[in-house]
Amino acid sequence: MTQITSQTLKTMRPQIEEALKELGERLGIDFSLGRGTYNASGVSGSFALEMAARDEATGKSGGQVLFERLAPRYGLTAEDYGREFTYQRNRYKLVGINPKSPVNCLTIIRVKDDKEFVMGLETYTFCRDMEYGKATAQKAA
Repeated sequence: MTQITSQTLKTMRPQIEEALKELGERLGIDFSLGRGTYNASGVSGSFALEMAARDEATGKSGGQVLFERLAPRYGLTAEDYGREFTYQRNRYKLVGINPKSPVNCLTIIRVKDDKEFVMGLETYTFCRDMEYGKATAQKAA
């Protein structure tokens, strides 16, 4: 019997992402495969899956459309989507907002390897303002 382990999930992820990409292209939906988990016995596991419809008129991804809709609630602007910034000597890109998370509500991707992380709003705005200056913060307000 195959065991479901961390390595199993790592092996499966690119294949699942490729299948979801093909499905998304047919349906006009962006799929995002989230964190994978497995139980200690190696019998079961799961991946989180997020979906967002694309805006065909503008060509924006579903994630970007959702970000732009939610950004004003967090004192952010549409321009913050995809913005690169430095945190702990690594470059990251802001790619999402999770309104269900009260603390680490932002989704970021490390530029060098596309690994996804979460971050608090205050940490992001501090990094952004240090790098781009206070004019960016005032524009958002």
